[in-house]
Amino acid sequence: MQRSRKVLSWIAGIVLALVVVLLIVAATFDWNRMKPFIGDKVSQAIGRPFAI
Repeated sequence: MQRSRKVLSWIAGIVLALVVVLLIVAATFDWNRMKPFIGDKVSQAIGRPFAI
């Protein structure tokens, strides 16, 4: 029982660390850098010019 509890605590810690890293990246990322990429993809998908 002790070993399974240790493994579960490691897994929970890793998942928590990944969530924290994801939140930090999402909070500090400059989303304006994605505008040209999104505009090009949407324009290709709908076959018309698209601007954000």
